[in-house]
Amino acid sequence: IAPSLGLRRIAADFEEGNMGMEKALVNTGFQKEAVSIASRIKNGKAINTVRYFILINLKNSTNLID
Repeated sequence: IAPSLGLRRIAADFEEGNMGMEKALVNTGFQKEAVSIASRIKNGKAINTVRYFILINLKNSTNLID
């Protein structure tokens, strides 16, 4: 599906400290890209977010994710 939409990568942002999300992304092949400092406001307080990404395998469209 992803290559047919022209996607080359998928990114996921989540709140720093969310270990469940981090573990799920790492277990499915995502790689850490960045930490954004004070990028969101939650309950009136600035919080950091983390971005993970995965590249799409464009050579073999039956295997969508490398």
